Amino acid sequence: MKKGSISRHTFTLWMTSGLVAIASYLFFFAMARMLSQQDYGLLYSLIALLYIFSVPTETIRFVISKYVAIFKTKKEYGKIKNLFKRSFKKLFFYSLPALFLVIIIAPTWLSGFLHVDVWHIIVASLTIPFIFLLPIIHGTLQGLNRFVALGMNNSIEMILKLVIAVVLVFVGLGVYGAIVAIPLSVALAIAFGFIPLKKIMESDEEKVESSPIYKYFFPFLFVVLFLTAMSSVDVLIAKHFFSPIYAGFYAAISTLGTILFFISIAVTKVMFPLVAEKHHLKKVKEHRDLLYKSLLLILLPSALWVILLALFPKFIVGLILGSKYLAIANFIKYEAIAMGFLALSNVIALYNLAIDRKKFIFLPAVFCVLEIVLLCLFHNSLTQYLRILILVNVLLFLFLLVTSVKMREIKENVNKIKEHPKFKKYKRRGINKLKWLRMKKKKQKSKKKEKNQTNQLKKF
Repeated sequence: MKKGSISRHTFTLWMTSGLVAIASYLFFFAMARMLSQQDYGLLYSLIALLYIFSVPTETIRFVISKYVAIFKTKKEYGKIKNLFKRSFKKLFFYSLPALFLVIIIAPTWLSGFLHVDVWHIIVASLTIPFIFLLPIIHGTLQGLNRFVALGMNNSIEMILKLVIAVVLVFVGLGVYGAIVAIPLSVALAIAFGFIPLKKIMESDEEKVESSPIYKYFFPFLFVVLFLTAMSSVDVLIAKHFFSPIYAGFYAAISTLGTILFFISIAVTKVMFPLVAEKHHLKKVKEHRDLLYKSLLLILLPSALWVILLALFPKFIVGLILGSKYLAIANFIKYEAIAMGFLALSNVIALYNLAIDRKKFIFLPAVFCVLEIVLLCLFHNSLTQYLRILILVNVLLFLFLLVTSVKMREIKENVNKIKEHPKFKKYKRRGINKLKWLRMKKKKQKSKKKEKNQTNQLKKF
C-alpha cells in the first residue's frame, strides 16, 4: 500500500482501533446481558441522547482536522498549538451552559418524553463537558495523520468504559453503574490524549486567523447535526412510543445495525484530512480516488454484514446478545440495510465538505425531518418502523449522489469558462459565468442547426 493512501491509513486506524470496536461492542453486549431489557433500553436511549449533544464538538473535530492538515503541509506547528489551546478553552466554557440546560429541562420535559427517572438523565449529563473537549484532541491527531495515537486514545476510552461499567454493575449499582462509566472513561481519555501532542505543545505559538474557521464551521455543523440525528433519533422515538420491553428490543436491533455507521466514522476519520490536504494542493484526481476507495471500504463490509444477518440471524443474536433477544432475529437485517445507506451518505457528505462544496447541506436536514415525521406517524409494528427507516436512508443516499454529480459538472463548467480566452472580455461586460455558458451553448446549437440545413440542401 502506498504511503499516504486511504487504504494504508484506514488499515492502520482499523488495526489500532480494532480494540476500540471490540471494547465498544463488548460494552453494549455485556450491558445487554447484565441488565434487563427495560434497563438496557434506558441506557441505550441515554447514550443516543448524549450522541446528539456531541454533534457540535464532533463538528469541531472535523474542522480542526481540516485546518491542522493544512497547517501541517506548511509546517506551521505554532498555529496548530494556538488553534488547540483556543478551542480547548472556548469549548470548556461553552459546555457549561449545555450542561445546565440539560439539568433544567430534565425534570420538566426529557424525563417525561423518554419515560426515565430524572436522576438517570442528570448523571448521564455529567459527560457533556468531557465530550466537548475530547474531539479537540482527536481532531488534532487526525489532522496530523497520527492515526496510531488516535486509535490508542479511542482504545483507552472504550476499554476503561467497559471495565468500569462491568465492575459497577456487578457490585449492584445496576444501570447507574453503566451510566457513571461513561463520563469517567472520557475524562481519563482526555488526560492520556495530551501525551502524543507533547511536541506540538512545546512549539512556539503563532496566532491563527479564526474568521475562515468560523465561516467553515456552521455549514459543517448543520450537516453533521442532522446526519448524526438520523443515526440515533429513531432510538429516542422508539423509547417514547414503544413499551419499555419493545424499546429495549429496538435498542438491541440498533446496536447490531449501527455497526456499519460506526465503520463509516472510522473511514471518514482517515478520508477527511487527506481529502482536505489534496484539495488544498489542488490534486483533484487524487481526492476523487480517495472518495471511491472510501465508498468501497463501506460497501464491502456493509454487504457482508447484511448477508450474514439474513442467513444466520438467530445464531448472531444468540451469540452476541443472548437468548432473551432471539425475538428480534428477523428484524436486524432491515436496520443494517438502513444504516449501510446512511454510512454511504455520511462518506459522500463529508467528502463534499472537505472540498468546500456547500450547496447540498439542506438535504440531511430535509430527510432528518422526514424521518422524524414518518416514524412518529407510522410505528404500529417494528417491521413498519424499520421499512420507513430504510426508505428515508435510501432516498437520502440517492439525492446526495445525484447532487454531488451535478455539483461536479457545474464546477467543471465554471473551470472551462474561466480558462476560455474570451471570458475576460465577457466578464468586463458584467455577464455572469453561467449566463455566458448558456450563450455559448446556444451559439453552438445554432451553428450545428445551420450546418445540418446546409448539408440537406447539398443533398438536393
